[in-house]
Amino acid sequence: MSAIESREYAEKAEKKKQREEEAFLFSLTKTVNVIKQSVVEEGQKAENILCAYFKETGKCPNGDNCEFSHDLNIAFNVSNIFSSNLITKFLKNSKVLSTSILI
Repeated sequence: MSAIESREYAEKAEKKKQREEEAFLFSLTKTVNVIKQSVVEEGQKAENILCAYFKETGKCPNGDNCEFSHDLNIAFNVSNIFSSNLITKFLKNSKVLSTSILI
């Protein structure tokens, strides 16, 4: 192998190693999932808000000492849906003639 071929081989190997390192570092940024816990607003109780950690991972680092709820049924509470702006936005954007909703 000539000196030129040897240098080209070394450059290709170095580029391959650099691409692998960049791919590894990129994969680390994709696997990190930041979980942000909800803020308890005035007039709300923390036990009526679903724990963000429990919702995302199925477990909570605080366990039974967590101030937020680990009851998944809270996420599907109908009164929370109607008290939010979700229905209002839907009705404003749709061509619904009547805004009365029967439960």
